[in-house]
Amino acid sequence: MDAIRKSIANAPAAPAPDPGWERPFAEVEPSLRVRAEAGDIRAATTLGLRAARCHALLGDRPREDIVEQWQEALAHRSPIARNEDVRRRNMEDAMKRELAAYDDCAAVGAARTADYLVWLERAGRAGGLPAQVAFAQHALDAWSTPESMVSQIEEAARRRSLARGWLEAQIANGRESALAVYADPLSGKQSLYAGDVERVQTYSYVLELVRSRRIGDFDRLWAEGPRPYGTDLTPAQWRRVADEGRRIYQLSFKNAPLYPD
Repeated sequence: MDAIRKSIANAPAAPAPDPGWERPFAEVEPSLRVRAEAGDIRAATTLGLRAARCHALLGDRPREDIVEQWQEALAHRSPIARNEDVRRRNMEDAMKRELAAYDDCAAVGAARTADYLVWLERAGRAGGLPAQVAFAQHALDAWSTPESMVSQIEEAARRRSLARGWLEAQIANGRESALAVYADPLSGKQSLYAGDVERVQTYSYVLELVRSRRIGDFDRLWAEGPRPYGTDLTPAQWRRVADEGRRIYQLSFKNAPLYPD
């Protein structure tokens, strides 16, 4: 862990977005793959991220299912919408965007998007910090439940250990992008950690503190602590959330950039 933290602390600022983001994935996927195989960290990160999105979007759904879902939503008139025409146009635009993204991903094909984690790990091991965060988010995608990991328990454990190490080291070094995704796995949803409501609320409070600096609300939030809502935590637990959140902020995020790279 110490070695990981040092490498992250000494990592350069995030590079400019790869041009592979600007064009349809089907157009750039072959060139991204060639560059990634040659060791280009930016290309490997972009390839991994875009392939991950495609893999999730394609899933096991035929295109017709997406069309049917949108048609059902469009047919339902909202009883509270003030401007039904605007709502409908917005939904139609969203449908067109999703279908265009689906068609773009389908042109690449499920087989060529399935290796996204390989590229995220490769870029992460080469020092790509965005790839490390993305790897942590997707590390256990292959298994929908803890029970389904049994047949590949060693590989699952390897991925979990690497994902935790990268994520925790980035948080220790004050990187907001890692903090922003940390609370979700702490809830236990992804099997990356056991569910822990108090830790979820603690790191959510830290994230609030970090972001509140940009809107001039930091002093109030620091003094008052987090709002105790939506959980079964006791007053004593909420006090621990506030105290621990302030400690983590002081330790890792006090000098973090106001606007993260």
